[in-house]
Amino acid sequence: YLSKYDILFMPTPNETLMILPIYRQILEAVVLGPLLETLFCQHWMYLLLSLNGWFNRHKVAIILLGALIFGILHFFSISYIIYTFFMGLLFMSAYILRLNKNPYWTVAVIHALTNLFAILIDPVEKSVFGIT
Repeated sequence: YLSKYDILFMPTPNETLMILPIYRQILEAVVLGPLLETLFCQHWMYLLLSLNGWFNRHKVAIILLGALIFGILHFFSISYIIYTFFMGLLFMSAYILRLNKNPYWTVAVIHALTNLFAILIDPVEKSVFGIT
């Protein structure tokens, strides 16, 4: 009942994505999602912010702002925003650490593997914890 009215109880991507056929799950969460989100939330975000001298000198601010935007874009629930904020910290940190070594592909692959793990662990999680 509360799920209709409270962002804390909204369905997560796992609850909405996992009802799709496996090929759509892979296409959306492992291929398209990581490629597009890495492009917008890490690559373009870093390029745009690093044009500003202050941000260019304060990489931590780029990491925090990038993570905040990444989290907010995943507005399925408050808990999911918090989770994706921390993932955004990881992704932007990896992007900056790999600046001279294909940062886009590094982050896209990390993101894709994270999502693939979530897809693969879902049936195991449901059987172990009896979630339907």
